[in-house]
Amino acid sequence: MISSMFKKDYILVFYIILFFIFLFITTPNFSIDQTIQEANAVDGYQYFLISRNAPFFAQDIQYIKGERFILPYLIGLISKSTGLDLFLTYKISSVIAFLYLTFLFTRILKNIDLNRNTIIISVSLIMFNPYLFRYFLSIPTMIGDLIFMISSLLILEGLLKKEKPKIFYGFIISLISRQNGIIFFISFLISK
Repeated sequence: MISSMFKKDYILVFYIILFFIFLFITTPNFSIDQTIQEANAVDGYQYFLISRNAPFFAQDIQYIKGERFILPYLIGLISKSTGLDLFLTYKISSVIAFLYLTFLFTRILKNIDLNRNTIIISVSLIMFNPYLFRYFLSIPTMIGDLIFMISSLLILEGLLKKEKPKIFYGFIISLISRQNGIIFFISFLISK
């Protein structure tokens, strides 16, 4: 699927790879303590606590964070089952999620027949936005927000291609990652 999308478009692939390399080199690599102290990512620490306590449930978690437990809980289970450090598991998950977001965004742009230069500019606007990849690379415990963006793109692509299963998956993922997914669903029902 990926090879057919980028078939004969080596320039686009080259730019995306360069963008990722540049971002990895120029983005701060925080520890979990630094995300709390320097970046003030207290929400992310709540998710980290949920993950750290998996397969059990964390105590003394803020109510709103407890409602978003599925994704941190799964990351905690992955960390424990693989033996990887929990914060490293968050970092790897964030990178994979952002790669998928970039792939999905590029695929949507290619499907609406934009030229290569416009796609490169659009992808660079997403990748170099300081509140997207740099943020999630520095503070990977906020991966739920990144997954919510992916769900938005899945819903958009499903609507553009008229693929109901993709829309459905996008709704499910949006509800797992944030309660705002309910708004997506209500908007969809109203627009019908």
